[in-house]
Amino acid sequence: MASNTIQYKALVVESPGNLSVKDTQLPQPDRGDVVIRVLSSYVNTNSNDVLVKGQPFLPGSDRPHVWGCLAVGRVEATGGDEVQLKKGDLVACDNLLRARDAPDVEAIQGLFYKFSPESKKLMNTYKDGFYAECANVPLESLHVLNEDLLLNQLGYQIQDLPQILYLAVGMGGLRKIGLKAGETVVIAPATGKFSGNAVAMASALGATVVAASRDKTVLDQLAKHIPRVHTLQLQGDVQKDAEAMQQWGAPDVFVDFSPTSAGMPSHITSGIQALRPNGRVCFLGAPQGNVEIPYGMAFFKGLTFTFSFMYSRQDFQQVVRMAESGVLQLGAKGGQKFIPYKLHDWKQAFEDAEKHSKWGNIVSFVFNEAEK
Repeated sequence: MASNTIQYKALVVESPGNLSVKDTQLPQPDRGDVVIRVLSSYVNTNSNDVLVKGQPFLPGSDRPHVWGCLAVGRVEATGGDEVQLKKGDLVACDNLLRARDAPDVEAIQGLFYKFSPESKKLMNTYKDGFYAECANVPLESLHVLNEDLLLNQLGYQIQDLPQILYLAVGMGGLRKIGLKAGETVVIAPATGKFSGNAVAMASALGATVVAASRDKTVLDQLAKHIPRVHTLQLQGDVQKDAEAMQQWGAPDVFVDFSPTSAGMPSHITSGIQALRPNGRVCFLGAPQGNVEIPYGMAFFKGLTFTFSFMYSRQDFQQVVRMAESGVLQLGAKGGQKFIPYKLHDWKQAFEDAEKHSKWGNIVSFVFNEAEK
């Protein structure tokens, strides 16, 4: 191997259904970039649908490419302009790419860009994600983790740590809507990977959480493992669900996590109706169609509406600090069960991730020292 390259294995996507683990090389990073050795990366629940079956998804980087967006690793090589980061540091990888000369231009490394030519260019600069032993990432995307505190004192495993990225998405919305300790927040539906972690995030911020969904089994697990959580099984009746959301007092905040689907789910109207005067609404989901807002009621109640896409760097850093302080429980301590795979077992990993799409079960690739 040439001295100026880094060799590793990656799950390379040539086209839908045409995937294979290949030996790959990265050059030593330029200024502003860092190469990490991936230790654990979570398998997206839609990997099988998108990468194998070829189902439509948001626009991604040019092929061939490597998918995957939730990872922790160790610094392997740097571009020389870092002032604190050093080789061997344990880091969480913030997969939200932000253009250095235009911070409003964003893309998700390893997944998709936001439709504009500028966002596409940004993504293709960091076109490969984390279904691989190594990845090239922007220097500012890395967050150094307190390894002794997390692994030795708190007793976490490496594969527990990418959960920080799930939690950061919830933090982004909750901070944007200004959730405060002592307030009551309804999160619906609350049983998905991101929404379930938003329940944990809201509780750690000191709020009382009403976790609403149709899946009673997962709701019960949320209540078992996360403090200050009330559960509500949605019935699909707007008025009845709105009244049920108020049984612990009229909520201050409603957070929607609707998945991609045709039409608009009824719980959105229920959540808006349930709010107290001057309540706030945050949309963090991805349903297809238009949201119908009861204009008169929202007007007289003085409701505030906002949308949130991902998180800020400050949000991410706050999640790291909360995890390191023990306020946020990761892994098994927080109710998570991990199903680890090696990269060459990607077919089974994709199928398992598709089955375990709800909160509580996480399929992950483990590499290098994380396999020991």
